[in-house]
Amino acid sequence: MRGRRLYRVRSTGHVRLCYHCLRGQSSVHLPASEATLKKTIAFISILLFLLAGIGRNPAEAAVAPPLSQDKGGEEKLARVNEHVITSRELDVYFKVFRLTDELREQGEKLPPLEREKLYAERRKRALGDLMERHLMLGAAKKEYLDSVGMQAVLDGLVAKRLRELKTKMGSLMALHRWLSEQGISLKEWENLTADSILVRQYAWDKIASRVHVSPAEVRRYYEDHKETFRQPRRVIYRVILTDPSGCETAEQERAKAERILQQILRGGDFAQMAEKHSLDRDRTEGGLREVEAPESAPDWVPPLCAGLEPGMVSDVQQTSAGYCIAKLERIVPSRVPPLEQMQGEIQRILTDRKKDRARKKLIRQLRNRAHVERWTGGPGFETTESAQ
Repeated sequence: MRGRRLYRVRSTGHVRLCYHCLRGQSSVHLPASEATLKKTIAFISILLFLLAGIGRNPAEAAVAPPLSQDKGGEEKLARVNEHVITSRELDVYFKVFRLTDELREQGEKLPPLEREKLYAERRKRALGDLMERHLMLGAAKKEYLDSVGMQAVLDGLVAKRLRELKTKMGSLMALHRWLSEQGISLKEWENLTADSILVRQYAWDKIASRVHVSPAEVRRYYEDHKETFRQPRRVIYRVILTDPSGCETAEQERAKAERILQQILRGGDFAQMAEKHSLDRDRTEGGLREVEAPESAPDWVPPLCAGLEPGMVSDVQQTSAGYCIAKLERIVPSRVPPLEQMQGEIQRILTDRKKDRARKKLIRQLRNRAHVERWTGGPGFETTESAQ
């Protein structure tokens, strides 16, 4: 018979808080509180009271029921232990953490029905992320919030974030206007920020701080994937697209380009001439351009540089954009960078992989000790699952 598992949280002598993931702050050491059961119950009551204002006007938070309660208009979507995730909470989480500017721009380019389908699919994914977040949040609260001192630290960090956001927005009024545009209240933002701090700290302690990549692992990955780091052959050249200002005919434009070419051939600096005489983007950086040669054509060069050797300047060429002069600067052969250059990138690749595996393992462990249900409800949600 399936039933809820009870498990005991082991207390330790102290809690170490390393805010490496929180803007590089130094480590903080707090003694664990030897709180009595009465104090613990009182603290949890205060915490539930603070969370009661999610999704509501701060003035109403003191008398309003918590978000997880069944209310009109809030559809129940999932449960993680005692916390019920509602459609309102998911909407807020999706807007704050998942509806990025990139996703908005992607959606704006789609027809309305396809845009709604895209958002519904991303919202469905967000529910899974939110359930994982609550698994970690519950574990983080058990581990850290035994200490009243930790709550003070947490409140201080939230206040600091609020001051930073207010400074960035320019005023408190602008901050409230921005929050209103996001569809969330200030209290809601504070709760989300506090939860994020706890989750990130827990993730650091249980995942990031325990992930290590040795030099031998980096070297082995480099040798096994050396060809994936190969850089393509590159052609670096400069172009002057002659400015036709003051020319009434094509012949005059060509004559102007020929005069510029003669100045270059007599020793004029190509880059300076480009900045002085070229149009649009070819005026910046002395008309410098860089292109990657296709792998199928190892001897390829841009058409403007056809027949040129590095350092050579072309004749005046007529193109659809106007009259051009090109200079081939150099050709960089295809090569595999040495290990020293790729070490940082490989370190990040291997670290991210290990973090991902460690996170999945941690979520499985938390899930096995928790009561988790996901119910049918809302657009895009078609399954019901329960794990204990």
